[in-house]
Amino acid sequence: MVLSVANPVKSGEPRFVAPPHLKPSVPAGYPLHSLDQDQLQTLSLFRGTHLPQIKASLTGAPLGNEDEWANDEILVMFLKATKWDLAASVTRLTTTMQWRRDFRPTELDTTSMDPNCAIGSQILHGFDRMGRPIMCSYPRLGSKHKDGDASVKYSLYLIEKAIKMMPKGVTQILVLTDFTGSTLFNGFPPSVSIKFMNLLATHYPERLGKMINYKPSWYLSFLFSVLGPFMDPDTKRKLVFISGKDAAGKKEYSASPETGGWFSSLQEFVDPDQLMEDFGGDSNYDFVPQAYWDELVKV
Repeated sequence: MVLSVANPVKSGEPRFVAPPHLKPSVPAGYPLHSLDQDQLQTLSLFRGTHLPQIKASLTGAPLGNEDEWANDEILVMFLKATKWDLAASVTRLTTTMQWRRDFRPTELDTTSMDPNCAIGSQILHGFDRMGRPIMCSYPRLGSKHKDGDASVKYSLYLIEKAIKMMPKGVTQILVLTDFTGSTLFNGFPPSVSIKFMNLLATHYPERLGKMINYKPSWYLSFLFSVLGPFMDPDTKRKLVFISGKDAAGKKEYSASPETGGWFSSLQEFVDPDQLMEDFGGDSNYDFVPQAYWDELVKV
């Protein structure tokens, strides 16, 4: 596809591959290395007894990568999300695997994503200190999306790509949201944000590692009032806040005690070379739609 380019490339490339020093050391026996005997027994029942029944119950054509959503790493993630409630995990995995057959997120028509990619409201670039892919979001561009369903579809496409970018031993992403210039009038419609959050929580359990709110303002208070009821306590604890070079954002927004609180610098989470200059980093990458897309589809 061909996307319109408003500005020429300055320099730099999108970072879709983690540098060696950010790839974690994978423990022997991963992902079972940290499980106790009761958890191992529960996982064994999930894998040996329930998983074949789940697969047999599914309708529609199988996806090409369906077995990747039935390995031990995925099963452990679903068990953790339900606090090791086996029955709840079976129900959730059944729902997700059927949704994947119906929605087919790995077979989306990318030509329909042209306008959404070109807006640049969400991009993947870099990795945090734990090797997690970084998804950058700019709410001030949200109103430029004219089709809410297409916007959500593009967000899910990026999640699928982020999963492919993860080094072995990494299962989560870091979402970095820049609230600079964001208002009630130019942000994503609440209905779109709610739909995306619901899909993320339902079908991608334990995938969110951290959600950093950069330079938050009063708009975040509104957004949190809308999305907060849809977040479980674990998700809320993953929300952290950073004011940037000045403290203006901190004065405008008071973080809820349910969240992870305030931090002084993004570099507590991300090395400077993995951060774009807009976030105070050293990566001089400028988003250019066509060049970005050409690299993203290769992931």
